[in-house]
Amino acid sequence: MKNKVLFVVTSHDKKGDTGQPTGYYLGEVSHPWEVLHEAGYEIDFVSPKGGKAPVDGFDLEDPANKKFWEDEKYHRKVEHTRKPEEINPEEYAAIFYAGGHGAMWGFGR
Repeated sequence: MKNKVLFVVTSHDKKGDTGQPTGYYLGEVSHPWEVLHEAGYEIDFVSPKGGKAPVDGFDLEDPANKKFWEDEKYHRKVEHTRKPEEINPEEYAAIFYAGGHGAMWGFGR
């Protein structure tokens, strides 16, 4: 059985033409990450542009958010996402699309 899950996060950092910041919603990553990580899965991150994924809903009062954000390995991974062309889907047991306002613009284009 494959023990890796690919999380897809947005590269989109603005809500439409409003100029308001957005991105993936931190809880949409941290909560499923926590469950899968504790179950022994390795998590990789990909975004449409690769590189640093913009984050929204940044609340470190949430224990899962805090645990994820302070995990050096995974913080580095989400700050340096891979590009789609760098991914081999055969390596993953599942693909998870993280929500957030940025996904409404970034995933449909």
